[in-house]
Amino acid sequence: MADLEKKGDEKLAEEHGSEKGGGESKAITGLREYLVSRLKDLRISELKLNRKPIVLDSKTDPKKAIEVLLQNKVMAAPVAENNQFVGVFDLRDCIKYALQMYHRDTVDKIKSKAMEFLTISPHIATNSLKYLSRMRTFEMVKESESILSVIRVLAKGAHIVGITNEDGKKLESILTQGEVFQIISKCWEMEKIVQIEKDSNIALSELTKDPFKIVTTPVVTISCQIKAYEAFEKMSTSNLSGLAVVDKSGAIVHNTSATDIKLWLLNSNSLDDTIEHFLINVRKLSLLEKYPVTSCHLTDTLSRVIAKLQATKFHRIWIVDDHRRPTGVCAITDIFRFLH
Repeated sequence: MADLEKKGDEKLAEEHGSEKGGGESKAITGLREYLVSRLKDLRISELKLNRKPIVLDSKTDPKKAIEVLLQNKVMAAPVAENNQFVGVFDLRDCIKYALQMYHRDTVDKIKSKAMEFLTISPHIATNSLKYLSRMRTFEMVKESESILSVIRVLAKGAHIVGITNEDGKKLESILTQGEVFQIISKCWEMEKIVQIEKDSNIALSELTKDPFKIVTTPVVTISCQIKAYEAFEKMSTSNLSGLAVVDKSGAIVHNTSATDIKLWLLNSNSLDDTIEHFLINVRKLSLLEKYPVTSCHLTDTLSRVIAKLQATKFHRIWIVDDHRRPTGVCAITDIFRFLH
């Protein structure tokens, strides 16, 4: 909290636009300054927020905590002990425990449901919720602050941000990455962004290097023919929820996401299926659906990326070549960092 309040909101936009100037392209700096200028005066208190944040008590049984998250259709929630937040319990952190049990010979991989793999894990069965939430800190900002303060937290990789009242003692709401992106993208005039990009000839190819990098390369890919459990293991070991699923030619046909973890826990789809069939089944997609992912090219623009992410509500867009082979990825976290 103290770190977030070091500088006033009035200085945030100036900080974004000028302090990082240095050798940056003036055109890209100008684009960033426009995006930030549309956000600096937007107070969190002006937003229509859900006023019933989900908070888990540290004494809650981990199995029950997982059920609470699934019932409320959320991936993560803060954990509190004696009115103090001790961390964040996130379903993304649980997948490795389920996979450990999945490989046990004593487990019926066909009949057992995903939740059974997870809840019989010694890590879930014997550790406290406080222990399991220790990997992630819960950061908060006051509702009187600018949305830029929330972006600053999300730019560091947080998945959720707490919103408090003015004295910082009461948690009023919780904002997720996706919610914040939808809020800020509606603040921008797309025609204005397009004009800036057109006048200065700014394409994604200009945004692949620091200090204004929003495209990450190379990407982590997996074959659509590998087993689903192998894909989940790759997600866990790589600490990435989004992997590009490619066919024999290397063209992207699907992608994994954090939501797939939640869907797997809610269903009983077998991890011995190929990752392609697993994703189709768990998402109730059709094999005829050609491109259940969103993509663009390096010759496209940031405005196109923003428009696609806003329309699909996806958290990432894949950069592909002319043969639809993924060469990079732009996630909403990358856009938060660009603004920060």
